Amino acid sequence: MAPKNQYLTKLKNYDINLYEYFMRGMEIVTRLSEKMYEAYIVGGAVRDYLLNEPFKDIDIATTATPKEILEIFPDADGRFSELGCVELKENGRTYQITTFREENLVITRKTKDIHYSKKLTDDVLRRDYTINALALTTNYNVVDIIKGQKDLRKRIIRVIGKGKKRFREDPLRVYRGFELVSRYNFKIEFKTANAMKASRKYLADVSENKKTEALVKILNGKYARNAILEMADLDLFRYDAVYKKWLLLIGYKYKKTTITEKFAALYYMYGSIPQNTCFDRNTINGYEQIIQIAQMLEEHPIDAVMVYKYGAPLLMSANQVLVTVKRKYKNQAKLIKKLDDGLVIRNRKELKFTPEELIQMMDGKTGTKVTEIMDILVNKVINREIANSNALIRQEVLRLLAMDNSINNPQKEEAEEPKIVDNTVETESTAELEKLKNMYMDEFKQLYNIYMRGVEGYDTMDHNEQIDISNRVKEKVKQSLVTNNAKYNVLVERGIIW
Repeated sequence: MAPKNQYLTKLKNYDINLYEYFMRGMEIVTRLSEKMYEAYIVGGAVRDYLLNEPFKDIDIATTATPKEILEIFPDADGRFSELGCVELKENGRTYQITTFREENLVITRKTKDIHYSKKLTDDVLRRDYTINALALTTNYNVVDIIKGQKDLRKRIIRVIGKGKKRFREDPLRVYRGFELVSRYNFKIEFKTANAMKASRKYLADVSENKKTEALVKILNGKYARNAILEMADLDLFRYDAVYKKWLLLIGYKYKKTTITEKFAALYYMYGSIPQNTCFDRNTINGYEQIIQIAQMLEEHPIDAVMVYKYGAPLLMSANQVLVTVKRKYKNQAKLIKKLDDGLVIRNRKELKFTPEELIQMMDGKTGTKVTEIMDILVNKVINREIANSNALIRQEVLRLLAMDNSINNPQKEEAEEPKIVDNTVETESTAELEKLKNMYMDEFKQLYNIYMRGVEGYDTMDHNEQIDISNRVKEKVKQSLVTNNAKYNVLVERGIIW
């Protein structure tokens, strides 16, 4: 166990702000003591003081009532006075100052009654684990009423009192036990583990916000995999099949997935992200994007355009989600890297042709047509159908504009079309038919891509909906090409198309 000077020196060198936070906590305890109230720093900060580890929060326990605390610290926040707690906020740091209490009469975190106490022993006995029930005096002496230091030396997590009763009072205590496993690689004492196992059903009472908040803390620990495997071993989520399977999957492939990928995998398995998680909107948007791409990867092979559009990192994350949750899915990480390494351009600015040049070639016309053609050009360059050369791209633009003009103004093509006799084209040469068919297929592909880009929410549809939409678009494209281009009638009549 670290002596005072050693701990404070290490803390000061590690993080001066944390050092000042700790020292201000000791000043608050001293101020309360000077006012003739018994006061201590308690909980995790004392545990970390003894372990010579950086702490997270300063909690102070005292005989002073909330009213008396507010008289000493008038700038403190007394909104939680009914719970016996006052919060003092200074320079972005929060100090929770709580009046000694006897064991609360609570059922699933809903406090029925609070009884203040003048004894530190009463306050200690209501806490969760022995190693969290230590108190530090103004002289840096540790008050250890229930042998918490012994468990700390043995690296044991032991619940205070009867485990099942403690966990029923507050099911979050179960998660806090695994936070300690994740952070320190401590072992859960046998009876405590059995009590956790017997209390699994109470976890359903924990809100989604508190549950995800606890899981984030567990997954961020240095020994998170050990905590996850122990949670799985206790079958902690026996009453939630998705969470149960998820624990096993991420435990097995823990090092291969980021925390973001772990939660994305969970919500991919659920099919949606529950309401009221602890995550902000940006984080949720990130999960949703990975999930949508993962759903797409299940149905469509990865190509260069996808790598360009979504970026390799997102595709890698979506791919890893599928590798984690889908046994039959084939890992495409190497293909994603290969396509990413081979990308001709990574953004539209790298295209050696600008929208302004296109508008000039279109005689000043603007609108959606500019976007459509620029998209086609980008895709052609990415797929290496044309080189990223200004001259070659301009040639392609001329071809696209000519083709578009032919579709919208078929009468202008009459002089160049084969002669029509009784609605048939006098074309006998196989070579000419093949040339006509290739022309049709090129126009079909271009129009199909344009129409499909206009379909909103396509990537989020299920597979059957996507097939139905695709077939309807194909039909629309065929009708448009044949109706506006009489030269293609011969392909229909000879059964080459349709």
